[in-house]
Amino acid sequence: MSHGEALIHRGEGLNSLLIMTSIHATILSAEKFRDLYRLIVQLVPSEFVGPFERLRFKKNPYCGSFGTSVDKSWLTLDYRKDPGFKAGEAFPLWRTD
Repeated sequence: MSHGEALIHRGEGLNSLLIMTSIHATILSAEKFRDLYRLIVQLVPSEFVGPFERLRFKKNPYCGSFGTSVDKSWLTLDYRKDPGFKAGEAFPLWRTD
């Protein structure tokens, strides 16, 4: 297992092991939007190409989306309660492999 990978046990047997790899992510903005808290998180494009369902969060968002352009990747994440993150901070994020 390389640096940045974690092995998570989910249930019984080898088929239940889940390998997760950390993704470098930075919070671009953290703002209150209507009755939700919205984070815009920049990703390193080469570290995640989708789909959104492969992402694992330290604090699960209420809802979210994954966007890309030619040279950028980002997440838009909405939380019902303030997740406590600030713009410029590293964002804890993993992908399943």
